[in-house]
Amino acid sequence: EYVARKRSEGRTPRHILRCLKRFIAREIYRILTDPHPITSVEDLRPKRVALGMSMQVTANHCGVAQGTISRLERGINVNYDLARHYRTWLDQQSATITT
Repeated sequence: EYVARKRSEGRTPRHILRCLKRFIAREIYRILTDPHPITSVEDLRPKRVALGMSMQVTANHCGVAQGTISRLERGINVNYDLARHYRTWLDQQSATITT
């Protein structure tokens, strides 16, 4: 469809290929510089505190330093994989306490 449209505009195959390469490069750059957004991390600290978990217990479970958890909770250094793991663990702890 794209190639047919460009050909109808009188573009050469070489020019069409150049346009496609530029498009791919832009998409790769966009993905590398703007990773997939995650839900905000602002809810992590209140959830942890409500469950009565210390930051050290959380850090030990996640296998990271306490400072890493602190920076994650404050949104300074957001590690998406760690945030996902942390949120899942908090949800499991919450489910355990409520049952």
